[in-house]
Amino acid sequence: MSAFRTVVDDAAFCGPAGEFVLARETRSAIPALRSAQASALARLPARQRASDASLRVRLRAALDEGQRQREEIAWTHEELALAHGRVRELELDRRVRRT
Repeated sequence: MSAFRTVVDDAAFCGPAGEFVLARETRSAIPALRSAQASALARLPARQRASDASLRVRLRAALDEGQRQREEIAWTHEELALAHGRVRELELDRRVRRT
């Protein structure tokens, strides 16, 4: 981790040129990570691997949950806007009463 931290620190210090170095370092690590993941998957017996159908069900559930959360956030933003409007009205009423 310290080596990665050094690369990140160098990238931040060097600005755009450093971002290029960080991108190059990251790109060079991707094939190694992919091969490690593939070999780990190959070690699992076929019976223990998730089936395509199971993965699709899990993916659909995750997508549905993400959609539900987006809708909840939108509703919360609307409620916050309404509450902010009410606060503004109360502040204006209080100012009018003082004068």
